[in-house]
Amino acid sequence: MKRNRWVAVGIVGLIALMSACGSDGGKTSSKSVVNGYTIKAEADLAGADLRGADLRGAYLNGAILNTANLRNADLRDAYLRDADLRHANLAGADLRGADLRGFGMSSTLVEAYLRGIIWDSSTKWPKGFMPPRSAD
Repeated sequence: MKRNRWVAVGIVGLIALMSACGSDGGKTSSKSVVNGYTIKAEADLAGADLRGADLRGAYLNGAILNTANLRNADLRDAYLRDADLRHANLAGADLRGADLRGFGMSSTLVEAYLRGIIWDSSTKWPKGFMPPRSAD
């Protein structure tokens, strides 16, 4: 029996993933295969429960993830350019090496791992947050 690589994915997250799926098996650079589902760039995953999700290297440029629960999610080397994470829960998320250029959020980064992230002047950080130096 194959083990699910996600610690927990709620029904809202699963439905959001299914509705954001493509049909080409993730063969184009604007899509990612996550847990067997193909996620299109600019997918609407608002409010999805993606706690502990393995999203390493996922192409989520322009994705709508506002109010999503990404607590303890593995987003290492993910492409989140121009993604909307306003009010998303990123507590404990691993964002090492992620591309956050143009990234917009007002969510908490409590205990998030940010070493090696790539960001620029268009990245919108929470008020008063001092990000680490960009790896770019």
